[in-house]
Amino acid sequence: MVKKVSLIVSVVVLVMAFGAANVLADDGGTECPAAYNEELGVWVTGYCDGRLNSMDIVQSVAVYYDYEVVTTSTLAEDEDGEEYWQQSSEGVISAIDIWGITADGAGYRALTIPAEAVEEAKLAGVDAVLGSANGITAGYSPFGYLWVSGPDGYSFTWEVW
Repeated sequence: MVKKVSLIVSVVVLVMAFGAANVLADDGGTECPAAYNEELGVWVTGYCDGRLNSMDIVQSVAVYYDYEVVTTSTLAEDEDGEEYWQQSSEGVISAIDIWGITADGAGYRALTIPAEAVEEAKLAGVDAVLGSANGITAGYSPFGYLWVSGPDGYSFTWEVW
């Protein structure tokens, strides 16, 4: 589990360091496994940059999770019965980053929704708009889903964590 979290955190850091400032809708440089889109009846190749909506062919919005490494300490015993503090770290979602994508494929950061805003909406149990900017709106549905809509009618819905 720690290796998986470390890998995810490493990938997110690399994406942020080497390309998040210039998110491209289709740079043609990275091959991803194809998946069959039943609605359109075609095989599609996704975007391999970590976005949640990686398999949408036509998109004007890219949705990412930001992760924060949280370290916890618990009291444990070794094989001799001696107590010691054991530390463990894991990546937890800290925010939702939503990037707009222009017609020429250039990305720009449109919204950042803190995880706390999602948790508050979950507790309230009602439809909630979590943020809106540049014609992009993000929200929460009490059925357990998050959604984003773009200025051109694009929409994406996914299950909340």
